[in-house]
Amino acid sequence: MQSETVPALDGLTIRAAGMGDLPVLAARDIDRLGQLYDRLERHEADRGELLIALIAGRPVGHIYLWREDAEEPELREHLPAVPLIMNLWVSDDHRRQGIGKELVARAEADLSGAGHREVALGVHPDNTDAIKLYLSLGYEQWGYGQIATCKEPARAGKERFANDICEIYVKRLNG
Repeated sequence: MQSETVPALDGLTIRAAGMGDLPVLAARDIDRLGQLYDRLERHEADRGELLIALIAGRPVGHIYLWREDAEEPELREHLPAVPLIMNLWVSDDHRRQGIGKELVARAEADLSGAGHREVALGVHPDNTDAIKLYLSLGYEQWGYGQIATCKEPARAGKERFANDICEIYVKRLNG
């Protein structure tokens, strides 16, 4: 896991997040408060990595690298031990400026640096902008069809149920 700050696009900085970042992240992305907290807990337990993109110290995006076994059985069967990139988010006022590409590139570099040779991600079939982005970055559909997944993280004592559909895309990493 890389923790140093990396300068990127014109004033953009991407760095690993910490629990201290939760209030400012939630202020920009309140709809994902539970998910952000879950990702930060996993990050703190070294089971993944939450990266945040900042401009002038203000969060403008984030992405999560899931390094645990996938929750979905189809992913565990067809892509065992392959990490996932998930929860890419860029604030509305900073979209289409290359921030999403920079976050994905940093995530891929961190995974490649950790010895991973492949990465996967899921995207809702109606999210055509995200699909275009991932295809432009070299991701390819995995060939096993769509899968049912959950938007919200699992919590102790709560039953999980599939409430979303994803298409899975895979990319070979350099290195």
